[in-house]
Amino acid sequence: MGEQIIKRSATEQVYTLIVKKITKGEFAPGARLNIENLSKEFGVSRTPVREAIGMLTQNGFLEHIHNVGPRVPEITQQQLSDLIETNMILIDGIIPLIFRSGVTDDLLEELEEINQMQRQALEEDDEEAFNQSSIKFHETIIEACPNKKLEQISKQVWKQLDAWVNIYQETSISKQLSVEQHEEIFQAFRERDQDKVLRLMKVHNAVPIGYFKSV
Repeated sequence: MGEQIIKRSATEQVYTLIVKKITKGEFAPGARLNIENLSKEFGVSRTPVREAIGMLTQNGFLEHIHNVGPRVPEITQQQLSDLIETNMILIDGIIPLIFRSGVTDDLLEELEEINQMQRQALEEDDEEAFNQSSIKFHETIIEACPNKKLEQISKQVWKQLDAWVNIYQETSISKQLSVEQHEEIFQAFRERDQDKVLRLMKVHNAVPIGYFKSV
């Protein structure tokens, strides 16, 4: 039996669980999704599964092929590069808005805690905890954006990017480098240095571009 629906609406949880399976590579590119099987695995009716699949298709995680049904799409290197570039443009817009509204102590405390969790996961070789803390670092910055429409769009792009990077990377980008870059970004936030944050985020978010150009 798979993971069960416990909180929130069934559709939202099915959506989250399918994204998780895509991110972890359990649903590989080209894999077809069977609504009946998923409803049994998640312990829900077919309706929330259909609704979640519709949302996932709209958001680019899935595609619907005539006479085939929903499946995880194949993504080209160009499409992935476009997604990475879009994420970088959105972050360039978010950072100045965060500084304009004021970098809060709560944001700094949360980023510092996430950095500590990520470094601990690295030391303990806990890959899942490492990945989760890495995702949380980026999501926390995005959620600090006072423009909620921009936050919504940016979070959607980031989730897609995270899913595809995890699928297509045969060898992970240096975890040590990720930790160090996150810590540098946090320090720049703590120094209230907007230009430095923008510069460091640009370098950090450009790392996947270099990786995918080399494969």
